[in-house]
Amino acid sequence: MHLLYFPNAKIVGLDIDNKLIENNKIKNQYRNIVYHSIPWNIPNKSDIIFANSVLCRWPENEGKYTFDTFNNTLHIIDNLLMKNGYLCIYNSKYLFCESDIFEKQGYKKLIRHIKKLGL
Repeated sequence: MHLLYFPNAKIVGLDIDNKLIENNKIKNQYRNIVYHSIPWNIPNKSDIIFANSVLCRWPENEGKYTFDTFNNTLHIIDNLLMKNGYLCIYNSKYLFCESDIFEKQGYKKLIRHIKKLGL
């Protein structure tokens, strides 16, 4: 499906679970998809990053996911993002607007602009 919408995209999958990453590498059929388990192994910054159900711990009894962990992870993700890139967060345990980078990196200004446009 990604080839239909993003035929020239390089897609990077990232997860902390090495076993999952190795399994994905084995099953991968696409040359434009690569997988990493360590973010600093990613050589280039990205235009868009999707963090879908990763900034949380599920099930919750699998361990604590503190606000500090959330905040530190956002800093790592933000460093992987190109200037003026898009960060899409879905289903996180904490609110993005409460993180350190929300105001420091200008995300707050972007949200105000989007609201002003009525989007």
